Amino acid sequence: MTVKASAKAHPVQELIKHRGSSKDSIGMPTQDSISVCLSPPTTHATIEFGDFENDSAKVDGHDVGGNELGMVVDLVDAVRFKAECTSRFRIELKNDFPTRVLDSPSSCFAAIALAACKALNLDLGLKEVSKLARKGVPSSAQSVTGGFSRLKTGFIGEEPFSYQLASEELQMGIVVPLLPHSLPFDVPHGAQDTPRFPSSVGDAARLVDAMELAAREGDVGRVCMLTEEDTLILHGISLTGVGEEFAWPSATLKIIHAVKSMRDGGIPAFFSVDNGGRVYINTRMDRVKDVEASVKDL
Repeated sequence: MTVKASAKAHPVQELIKHRGSSKDSIGMPTQDSISVCLSPPTTHATIEFGDFENDSAKVDGHDVGGNELGMVVDLVDAVRFKAECTSRFRIELKNDFPTRVLDSPSSCFAAIALAACKALNLDLGLKEVSKLARKGVPSSAQSVTGGFSRLKTGFIGEEPFSYQLASEELQMGIVVPLLPHSLPFDVPHGAQDTPRFPSSVGDAARLVDAMELAAREGDVGRVCMLTEEDTLILHGISLTGVGEEFAWPSATLKIIHAVKSMRDGGIPAFFSVDNGGRVYINTRMDRVKDVEASVKDL
């Protein structure tokens, strides 16, 4: 006998980005972070539990293996433990967006967590599901709760969880340039080994509170400004890390200069570059076409 369920989730843009994991607790984020879900891009997950020989997963028709499959198993194991299930699983994941352009792990692990709980009849609220999804990547918790969401590192004795700050009623325009990229998106920063890391975590704590207030007040302009400030701080410490890694292709710098030119011309545009070098341009909804036209040739 098999049980089967499906779920969908959206990828996210990290606005105030996580700086890494605590060395004292494996997988525990060093500080709170805030993300916004990107719509309409969607990941669709179908999970089936049954008498299979092995656990397996596919993304867009390709087998998942190695460390990636191990992360999926860790997440589903947490769900199986809660449901007292010992069956093996098969997972099919389909993205309707270019996997290497957007943050696909966030939506993939979120959709897996939601589908697995549904298949095994676990009646959990989104807060509890976010705790499970976070075992994949931290931003998956925010993909579960949706809209603008904050990942809390957890209180004493509690795992990190996500909660929503503002729903999809708060709209922000996001333009995502399709840039060529030569580095893997999961390249490590080595930033936690730099003397600047503690001050960066302090900056993130300040920014995350300011971002929560801006989101709750619906101040999109302030959200965009804080996201750009966080980007500059994050990548500043990356350059002082092990290997002095610089995960930006040359086109990213052209985009940044174009964004600054837009602002000089009166268009409220702000850049954001995430941990792996993906670049986003944030603006008001009514200025998206202006931003797109300004960077299309790049």
